Amino acid sequence: MPLMILSNDQLETIRVYVAQDCKYPDLQLEIIEHIKYPIQDMMTADDRLALEDAYIMVRMEFGDNSFKIFEESKKASLVNKYRNMFLKTLMAQLNLKYAVACTTIVLWLYLFYTEVRLPEIPGTFSGAIFQGFLPFVPIYLITMTMRFGQARKYKNYYTLAMSNIVLFKWIYLEMFAYLLWFATQILAGEGKFATASVTGSIAIMLTIVFFRAGYVVRSAAIADCRDMEPDFKLATA
Repeated sequence: MPLMILSNDQLETIRVYVAQDCKYPDLQLEIIEHIKYPIQDMMTADDRLALEDAYIMVRMEFGDNSFKIFEESKKASLVNKYRNMFLKTLMAQLNLKYAVACTTIVLWLYLFYTEVRLPEIPGTFSGAIFQGFLPFVPIYLITMTMRFGQARKYKNYYTLAMSNIVLFKWIYLEMFAYLLWFATQILAGEGKFATASVTGSIAIMLTIVFFRAGYVVRSAAIADCRDMEPDFKLATA
């Protein structure tokens, strides 16, 4: 008996069934790729078996959790992939080139604050916060909008959601970098310029490499989603 091959219409019908248990388009694609062969085998063995019945029989093999096993497996795989990518990019950038660049930035900022001066702000604490935050405004704005336009197209993809998990965890490192920069402002205000230069260089260096590593992860996630797009047409709202 010749092997029964599912048509595009039948695959689309299976996609509708899978969507009832899984809301992520890219995860739906993986599930379909996995279950279509058992469905074909069943319908080849029994040519009177309806597609819906074959699908139900295959789905029942996964028990009450339905396709949760695919989601958990995919989550572990993607989080591990993007975490390793982040760390690899991070370590590759912790080098002398960035250290020199960050030291130069710190020295420039020091001259800016001591020679040009910002307008007087009532209260030493408020002034320290303002001066400490100002240099990071462009970086945080870029980070918040990082590839936002392209990522928005794939907002329902599981792949992008898992990359966000990795990126959100590393926001704490950005907060640590900012605290170092805040400490730099306090040290400089106390006249401890040597110590302030060291902490300032570290703070800016960490901010740059964290941003770069995050950008690499987000770009890779978008590329992964784009690679799957020809196999799955996104529903446009």
